Amino acid sequence: MDKIKPFIRLFVLGLVMIAGQLKASHIAGGDLTVQHLGGCNYVITLNLFRDCDGITMSTAETVTVLNNCTGASQSLTLPLVNGSNGTEVSQLCPSQVNSSTCNGGTLPGMQQYTYRDTVCLDSTCNNLEMSWTTCCRNGAIVNIDTPASEDIIINAVYNPSGTLDNNTPTFTAQPIPYVCINQVINYNYGVVETDGDSLVFSLVPTLGTGIVYTAGYTGAVPIPGITIDPVTGQLNFTPTLLGNFVVVMQVEEYRDGILISTVRRDIQIVVINCPNNVPDPTAGTIDNLVTQGSVFQMGPYELELCETSGFTFSATFTDPDATDSLTYTSNIAQVLPGATVTESGSNPYTLTIDWVAPVGSAGTNTTFIVTISDQSCPVVGLQTFVYNINVTPRTSTNPDFTIC
Repeated sequence: MDKIKPFIRLFVLGLVMIAGQLKASHIAGGDLTVQHLGGCNYVITLNLFRDCDGITMSTAETVTVLNNCTGASQSLTLPLVNGSNGTEVSQLCPSQVNSSTCNGGTLPGMQQYTYRDTVCLDSTCNNLEMSWTTCCRNGAIVNIDTPASEDIIINAVYNPSGTLDNNTPTFTAQPIPYVCINQVINYNYGVVETDGDSLVFSLVPTLGTGIVYTAGYTGAVPIPGITIDPVTGQLNFTPTLLGNFVVVMQVEEYRDGILISTVRRDIQIVVINCPNNVPDPTAGTIDNLVTQGSVFQMGPYELELCETSGFTFSATFTDPDATDSLTYTSNIAQVLPGATVTESGSNPYTLTIDWVAPVGSAGTNTTFIVTISDQSCPVVGLQTFVYNINVTPRTSTNPDFTIC
C-alpha cells in the first residue's frame, strides 16, 4: 500500500495541473436540441459544460436562428433552468465530489448548465440553422492549433417543413469523460431519439473560423486509432498521449430517406494517468437469454424480436482490480419504457434486464447504453456498452397465426 501512495499523489497532482490548464476557458463542450410542441412552438435546449476552475456562467444565453430559405436571422434568449450553479457532472467517486473545484477543492470539477425556452419559429422554411458561440477554447487542447484563440461553436440544423412533429435526438452520456492512457476505452454519447427516425453517427471537424487541426489529427480521427460505429455511435480507442482532445459527434436524423435534422455534441475527452484499471471492455455480453415469443440473438450485444415478444438476459461486468465495486447508469428507461434492471454482486457485477416490446415499438430506436463505473477514487473509471434491440412488426394472418 505504501508503494501505491506516491503514485496516487502524482496522479492527483496531474489532475490539479490539468484543471489549472483549463482555467483560461470555462466551456468544455455543449449541444443544441429541438423539441416540437405543435404549430410554430418549439422548445430549444442549449446544454453547456463548464470547467469549474473557469469563470462563472450567465443566467441566460443567446442562440441565433438563421433561416436559410430567406436569409433572415432571429436571436433567442434562453434562460438558465437548472439552478444558478448548474448541475455538477464531475467524474469523481462519491466521497471526493465535495473536493472538486466546483466546491472549492482542487480535484477537476465539471458542471452542466441547461438553457431552455419555448419559442415560435418559421415552419415554412425547410432549413433552420441554430448556433451559439463564445471565445475561447482552453490552451490544454492537444489536437487543435492555437486553441486558446479559437471560438467554440455549438449548432444544430432543423428541417420543420412537412415534419412538424419532429424532435431532434438528444444526448444522455457522461459529458466530459476522463479516460485512462494506454487502456482500451468504449465510449458512447448515449443518443436517444423518440420518433422512430433513422440515425447515422459520424465524427466531424469542430466548427469555427479558420480552425486547424494539429498535424496527425482530423475531425474524423481526433484521437489516433479511434473508430466509430455509424449505427450505434459507439467509440473505441486506446489513448497513448495525455491531454485534452476535442471530439465532435454528429448525428444525422432521416425520415423516409430525407434528412430532417443534424445535431452535434462538441466535447473534450481528457486523457489522464490512472492508478487503477478501468472495467473490462469485452464484458457485458448477452447471456442466459430467456425468451417470450419470437426473440433471436443476432450478436454479443444485439437482439431481434417481434412486437409483443419479450426477453430476459443477464450481462456480467468485471474489473481487473478485485477490490473495485462496480455500479451502472443507463438511458434504458428513456429507450425501452417499462424495462426493468436488477443488480447483483459487485465485481463480478451482473445486471438482469427484462422487457416486453409493446405494440407500436417496431421501427423505433431501441438502442440503449449501460455505463459501468468502478468507483475508483478520486476519478472514477468508466466503460460504456451499447445494446442494439431491433423490434419488427407483427402481422396476424388469422386469429391463430401471426407472422413476425
